[in-house]
Amino acid sequence: MDLESNKIIDVQLVQSNDVKGSTHMELLGLKRGLRDLELNNIQVHDLVTDRHVMIKSYMKKDRQEINHYFDVCHIAKGGVESPYLLRDLPKLSHIHQTKGFEVFHSVVNHFVPKSTHFFYTPMLARLCVAALHYNENGTRRQSMTKEGKQQWRVCYPKAKKGQECIVKPERVPATFGMYKYIHK
Repeated sequence: MDLESNKIIDVQLVQSNDVKGSTHMELLGLKRGLRDLELNNIQVHDLVTDRHVMIKSYMKKDRQEINHYFDVCHIAKGGVESPYLLRDLPKLSHIHQTKGFEVFHSVVNHFVPKSTHFFYTPMLARLCVAALHYNENGTRRQSMTKEGKQQWRVCYPKAKKGQECIVKPERVPATFGMYKYIHK
């Protein structure tokens, strides 16, 4: 994902039988993604990831030309007791966070539900459709009333167990223009 434009620029599907174990899947996906971007003459200057140990090692040893940062949310999830927290603090991304990527994952879960088995080709196709849908709708503007006032909505997050509410901007409805190209 290009975090400046909030667009998905590459999708990689890694099967567990492509690697030694499931812990190697994220690294292989990153390697393939960086390779594909380079083949298309796209330079990566900064990379924001979670603190995956294998990715940290790979970026430090083999991809020193890319500035590797960590997402603040993933550091916060690790807890204050983490022995690696102080060491990783300087690597926190001060520019970009991966919130948009988390939203993309929820879109992927809509198109590729985890409760359903898909073979490789249909799953890859569904991932691509999810990326197209996200790119079309990921930056929807806030909806307005007829009088030109911004619209808002009230949400009750699960984490707050209905005790607290959050006010969020109401977005314009999602569009599905990319489907006309898929059906051709």
